[in-house]
Amino acid sequence: MKSNWLLPNFFKKIGAVIAPLGLIVWILGQIGFFDQYIIGESTAMNYPYWPKVALLAISFFSFFFGVYFMVFVKEKKEDEFIDRLRLMSFQRGAFFQLFFMIIAFIWMIVFDKEPAGDGGLEVFLIFLISLFWLFYIVHFNVSLYLIRKRADEEFS
Repeated sequence: MKSNWLLPNFFKKIGAVIAPLGLIVWILGQIGFFDQYIIGESTAMNYPYWPKVALLAISFFSFFFGVYFMVFVKEKKEDEFIDRLRLMSFQRGAFFQLFFMIIAFIWMIVFDKEPAGDGGLEVFLIFLISLFWLFYIVHFNVSLYLIRKRADEEFS
């Protein structure tokens, strides 16, 4: 099966760099790590918010573009087996996300706990969406590595 919508293989390395960097900068920006550099000595009431918003937006979308680059990329040897493994990883990622979502919402209902703080629910939902893609990336690449390792051992 020919997949014309996949990116060339070198995008995987680009994604492996910008996704973690984007995530780290976004998390640090959310907890206010960069506020001292953006705000300086002024109070929170008299500085424009656009530098922080720009930093958060750029880092957030860098993370998601990096994930996109790691997920939708051709392998060096693209065949039917890779397509099946990709589909299986998508299915297991969806199941894992659904299972985690059900457990998390049951936990919130039973223990009357919700994500706290400003934007706590939004961050939780972003994590929930990211969980699917991160699970897919780990499952696909680990499975591919283990299968190739086993094949190399059998032919050696």
